[in-house]
Amino acid sequence: MKPKSYLKVLFLLLALLASSCNTSKFSSSDAITSSFSGGVQIVHSADEVNVSNAVKQTFNEHLAHNLFCHKGFNHGSDITVEYHFVSFNRGSRILKCLGGGLGQCGEGSLTIEATCKSRQGDVLGVIQSDARIGSSLIGRAIDQAIFEAAEEIASYANSLLNKPGKSLT
Repeated sequence: MKPKSYLKVLFLLLALLASSCNTSKFSSSDAITSSFSGGVQIVHSADEVNVSNAVKQTFNEHLAHNLFCHKGFNHGSDITVEYHFVSFNRGSRILKCLGGGLGQCGEGSLTIEATCKSRQGDVLGVIQSDARIGSSLIGRAIDQAIFEAAEEIASYANSLLNKPGKSLT
């Protein structure tokens, strides 16, 4: 093989290994079909696992940014998006780097459950968002999984609250 061919193969391998494995999935249940006009508030309820305040704050800020800036909701108390952490494993950045994209070495994961409730306390829908950060050469941080879960929950709330049907407010 020519030296340039080795460089091409090396570059392709590095590109493959540097790509991070991010996955997320969610499950949901919709109790009421409705359309929405009014204000939304975010409430953090008791977590099922220990999570640092920094992680809670990062998630809350990103969820608020998605709901109020990207989805266009107003601040208010007509609808409550109540969430809590069901599972949280930060993973290991060092192991993710050392694993080089192979397997689940150093994988980080989280599961967050969010419930959308009316002002009267009726459950409008529930979503459980699972997000993971797999191994890679660059050892991506768990923050990416936190951002993905917040975006997923905001998108779910948007689709749930903007369905055609009777008004909730």
